[in-house]
Amino acid sequence: MDIKDLQLVEVEQINAAAVFTGDDMPKLLKQIEKAALSIVPDLETTKGRKEIASLARKVASSKALIDDIGKEMVAEWKAKSKIVDNNRKKAREELDRVRDAVRQPLTDWEEAEQARIDAEALAIEIEACHEEAIEIENFITLQAEQAKREAELAAREAAIAEREAAIKKVAEEARAAEEAERLAAEEKKAQEQAAIEKAEADRVAAEKAEKQHKADMVKAEKAAEEKAMREAEERIEAARREAAEEAARVQAAALAEKEKERQALAAEKAAEEKRLTSKRHTNKINKEVQQAMTKAMGIHKDDAMALINAINCDAIPHVKINY
Repeated sequence: MDIKDLQLVEVEQINAAAVFTGDDMPKLLKQIEKAALSIVPDLETTKGRKEIASLARKVASSKALIDDIGKEMVAEWKAKSKIVDNNRKKAREELDRVRDAVRQPLTDWEEAEQARIDAEALAIEIEACHEEAIEIENFITLQAEQAKREAELAAREAAIAEREAAIKKVAEEARAAEEAERLAAEEKKAQEQAAIEKAEADRVAAEKAEKQHKADMVKAEKAAEEKAMREAEERIEAARREAAEEAARVQAAALAEKEKERQALAAEKAAEEKRLTSKRHTNKINKEVQQAMTKAMGIHKDDAMALINAINCDAIPHVKINY
């Protein structure tokens, strides 16, 4: 039987005198109760839940109808007002009880459904906290990797500094060798000069041409020695410049490489932070949409999330989620 066709009580069925002044009131109430409780709607469907609510309203309407008939009798039968009022009160109380009994399954279902929605919202919140904890752990891991890279870069800088020190040492050794060579040349020059002077003293009486010849030899040797000294000093200076230029090139390359790695690390860190922020924002919007669908439409959370994913994949035309 369709609930819409069910009439719990009709005016024509009520004998007002027998109901309110006789013994028909319990029979009428039992008739209404039997009719109301004879329908067992399905709580699992929207239609069934609407049927329960409609049936409860019809019980309330029957209460109002009986109460209205009683009121008319009170107006017509002043002498029987006390009996009528007592029966009206009994009808109200009994039909309130019947109404509450009819609606109790729906009330229980509504309370259980609200508890389920609250539990799902709590589960979603717990899941969000878990995901955020994973993201924080990943961020900490990224920072540890960055610290490791910075330590490797510091070790590389130390190696470069050590190499520069070695180059400086080689340059200093080269200068020392050149200085030793210069001193040896000067010593040799002094010894040769002393020998020449001694020879000249021994050959004072030698011929003037021979003396001039030896003077020319001294002059030529002196020029050669001065040239050798200049060349030695030039080699020392060239070695010094080359070492300084090499050290400058190595240091510049190291600094450039360090700056490049720092910029890459900073860009990577900024990109990761931006991705995490975007992901948290997207998850927050998705969860708010999921909760709204679950609460407003009665959609299961998994179905709601599947619908959200379908919208984001453009599987549903003309529907977008604003993030």
